Amino acid sequence: MRITKAQYKGLDGYKYSGTDKSVVSRYILGPFWNWLVLLFPTNLAPNMVGLDYVGWTLADSPRLHSLDYASSFPTLQLYWSTM
Repeated sequence: MRITKAQYKGLDGYKYSGTDKSVVSRYILGPFWNWLVLLFPTNLAPNMVGLDYVGWTLADSPRLHSLDYASSFPTLQLYWSTM
């Protein structure tokens, strides 16, 4: 598939714009993303934020699996009942 010169020239004028006006986006996701932008530095790529999350999750997994499943703490019993 080739792009013609006329189509290529039309790419200069194209600009994506989308607006989400839902209640969830306005009151929950919007403030959360604004807070997240302030938390991470702006020179950090978005995929590195996701990779950081995966890394922390994998690093925390051995700690969670080392918990004693026969413990008398109700939170640990709840954790092991979901596994």
